[in-house]
Amino acid sequence: MSTTKLKAFVQEINDRLTEKFVQYKMNGCNNLWLLKPGISSRGRGIRIFNRVDKIVNHIEWLKGNTRHWVVQKYIENPLIIHKRKFDIRQWVLVTDWNPLTIWIYNECYVRFAATEYDPNSFERFTHLTNNTVSSKYQGEFEGDDEIDENMWSCDEFISYLNTTYGRDVFQEDIWPQIKSYVKAAL
Repeated sequence: MSTTKLKAFVQEINDRLTEKFVQYKMNGCNNLWLLKPGISSRGRGIRIFNRVDKIVNHIEWLKGNTRHWVVQKYIENPLIIHKRKFDIRQWVLVTDWNPLTIWIYNECYVRFAATEYDPNSFERFTHLTNNTVSSKYQGEFEGDDEIDENMWSCDEFISYLNTTYGRDVFQEDIWPQIKSYVKAAL
């Protein structure tokens, strides 16, 4: 096969994978997984693994435990702010299922991990943004002037994005995605 044909073939396969798997371009080689108890809160019981067989072994080790589990492939190239991973917390209220009536509060808040992001770390404080987990961190918080108490208001987040990217990334990109994800989930 000629180099030109090989490149075209590889491109076609890449295009098919991208079309079939929306998150295809987010996959990487770090292969981190989160195992979360399905009926827990405040970051309790969350474990980080780098191999699916280790997850299966861990669940088998917990035999007799009838919990449901959520296994989540870790985003390997997350957006990082001040060297830390974060998540966006959004309030949603469903007042009717037929017709589906969803209310989305127009404010959110952002929670940050306690330590700098390191994709090779299995440390909970690097990957989990839960307030209860962060509050148990005993080390020095880096960038306290930038991220007060590991949280930002929606306005602080929007201001950071506007300054960093020179446009209203939140209203133009993030907010429409949040609304579409909420609708798709329900």
